Amino acid sequence: MRSLIPLSTLALQIALISLSNAQAPAKGFGLTDSGFTQAEIVRKSTPRYPRAELLAGIEGWVVFSVIIDEQGNVKEPILIDSSGNRNFEMYAKMAARKVKYTPATQNGHSIASSDNELIINFKIRKKHQKAYKGFLSRYHDIHQNIISGELEAASYSIKELESKHTSNRYEIAWLHMLKSIYYQKIGDTGEYIKQLKGAVIYGNQGLPKSILSNALISLYYAQAKNNLIADAFKTSKLIDQLAENSTEKSKALEHKVQLEKAIFKHPQFSIRGSISTSEAPWIHNLYRRTIGIETLSGKLDRLEIRCSNKTQTINLNKEFSLFKLPSDWKNCTAFIYGESSSELILLEQL
Repeated sequence: MRSLIPLSTLALQIALISLSNAQAPAKGFGLTDSGFTQAEIVRKSTPRYPRAELLAGIEGWVVFSVIIDEQGNVKEPILIDSSGNRNFEMYAKMAARKVKYTPATQNGHSIASSDNELIINFKIRKKHQKAYKGFLSRYHDIHQNIISGELEAASYSIKELESKHTSNRYEIAWLHMLKSIYYQKIGDTGEYIKQLKGAVIYGNQGLPKSILSNALISLYYAQAKNNLIADAFKTSKLIDQLAENSTEKSKALEHKVQLEKAIFKHPQFSIRGSISTSEAPWIHNLYRRTIGIETLSGKLDRLEIRCSNKTQTINLNKEFSLFKLPSDWKNCTAFIYGESSSELILLEQL
């Protein structure tokens, strides 16, 4: 494994793969802020509810990145996040393909758009949306275990609570909060962030605003600290929209401004990523037009770039590859596939 070499010294060592020769949008269709309108849902699709989850009272959610063609049809959904239930993921993908959009337009003309986010929720109607007495009792006991450092007991009790007592989105949101406290205590940053995300998604319909605001702000700082820049910026938008006005909110949004300045001030910056499974890509929103990808361990397979008005897939068969995006590609996201546990560095350059 070699260390990352500055881009300026790589020119003679790597192949520059330019995307500018790919088929571009027709003349006059390059995206502009004034002429572009985003695709919008006009017909939702209710997913089939898995029987086992329905009987058990389990709820959840799934998020996809989807391509919307010129007719408003969903194409090529990519799973980017979920509550973790495989059955929900399977049925959500079926439902996603049936969702209908009004297509994106550029200067009045329908165009395909590639970087759209679609959320499919699994929610049981008219469910009890308060915590039951048994849940509250166990919650407080476990919280006390965590605070007092009885972490082994807390871990066992969390698993027990998760399997027996969570029956609605309200309780699930609080369980995510409890687990985030536990994982923060034991120093598992990845799980800490994951549980905060779960609390935010479920908490929109259950947590008090003050708790939800704190969860959002904590999530933002954790993502920013761990170089999950794109995720941090997305969370900052939720803070601006949902969080109550407070000193903590102001500090978080000011931190975001400083982070943006730091990123765009320097000619290049790098982000480390890892691929959890061969079926799920590592995802990063792009901020620069020139990107480099270096394999640190394992094997990378392909890069798919989805922009508002274009998509392109490239095989990754080099230890380091450099790509340059055309100037008329807007709002792009990189999806990198590879073997399970592969690690990489993505470099962005002006």
